[in-house]
Amino acid sequence: MNWQVLEAIRGLNAVSAIWGRHLSEHLEPFKRAFLVSQTETAKYFPCEECGCAHEVTSSPLAEEKKSTSARAASFRAVCTCDPWNCADLMLSEEDVRVWELNWTKLARALCEVFGLNPKFTDLHIHQTAQIGSWSADAVPAILTVQVDSEQLREVICELAARLRQRFILLSPTSRHLDARCHEILSNAAAGFFALENLVSFDGSLRLMRRSPGELFARFSAQPKEVEHDVARRAFALIQTLDSENEMKPPTLLAVFRLYCIEELSADHIARVQHCSKSTVIGRLNMIRDRTGVDPQDLRKVSASLKKIEEEMTDSRASHIHRKKMIYV
Repeated sequence: MNWQVLEAIRGLNAVSAIWGRHLSEHLEPFKRAFLVSQTETAKYFPCEECGCAHEVTSSPLAEEKKSTSARAASFRAVCTCDPWNCADLMLSEEDVRVWELNWTKLARALCEVFGLNPKFTDLHIHQTAQIGSWSADAVPAILTVQVDSEQLREVICELAARLRQRFILLSPTSRHLDARCHEILSNAAAGFFALENLVSFDGSLRLMRRSPGELFARFSAQPKEVEHDVARRAFALIQTLDSENEMKPPTLLAVFRLYCIEELSADHIARVQHCSKSTVIGRLNMIRDRTGVDPQDLRKVSASLKKIEEEMTDSRASHIHRKKMIYV
């Protein structure tokens, strides 16, 4: 899918013909997933022949209701070129229906794919909203859709001034990200992530590469030494329990990795593992019972868990007795 569509349509509302120019075969699934129709019909309709926006009026044919085809053509779009350049367009009610981006639906889907804690907040900044937060530090994750570098820079400046903390900024593309935007983001310890490089759409959103834990690693809570020790012991214990107990998928280790290391939500894990959410919750309760540590607290040390996992799978560590690691 071409994410530039969101930056190409000003106001994020248009008739299907305009959305379709950018979405092509993805139009209908994207419409079902993330668009909502407005009550008022379009006042203008794009003309492929002359390039102008034809003015939409009620069609006399619709009033006469002489035939089925006449009833279908409920609107007439008149050329506004001077001088007049092409014939009127006869349009149906569906043709002039205006479709608008549903921010809450898109925000919810992005939170799921990125493993964010959902928290939709209207920031009263042009086409910008907080959609969720990341990690135990609740780092704000913000979605913005701007049409040029100047507008994007203004949004970044306001976010930096108001939040006064690091934040994650999502945008459809990086086309408008210039050197000055980079400078402001760097000073605010913020990160910029373009959806076009990370998320695909085929009826639903999916990450194309890297896990949320890898993408947002520098925004994860940094553990203290004692927390690192707890993480190491918990990881070793889960591996031992997983190897000693046969269990239908998903295993304790699989849920532990996805929830505590990758920081995915229970809903997301259930979808990835092809099981019910209640099954995932059950595995998390077992992890809590066996380790004595709440899985939510283990998410705070996801960076340490990731490092431990890499060390334990390293060929140099193949001789380490995992049970002994628990009591070191």
